[in-house]
Amino acid sequence: MFSVKESGNTSPLDPYVSSIFQYLSLLCEDTQGTDMSITKQAIGLLGDLSGLYGNKILALLRLPFVGKAIIKLGQSSSEEHRKVARWAQGVVNKALSSTN
Repeated sequence: MFSVKESGNTSPLDPYVSSIFQYLSLLCEDTQGTDMSITKQAIGLLGDLSGLYGNKILALLRLPFVGKAIIKLGQSSSEEHRKVARWAQGVVNKALSSTN
């Protein structure tokens, strides 16, 4: 993600964004015991994509799993997990409120 952000060229990643969100949805909606560290990484990637694409992925950011997963991570007993959740929520909110 860093190199894509640094280059400013998202086109190599563009065809995969929807599939990435599908996969994140599966990870975050797994009620069979997905480890919270995996959820943390998934939410981190979600935040990275939100920051990278902004309002270009509004439909994906409005999927129900996004808010639920961020809330779930934010309720973790781990301060590190809560920190990632707060950051991701901020990035997602910024993308959702963007008008560009």
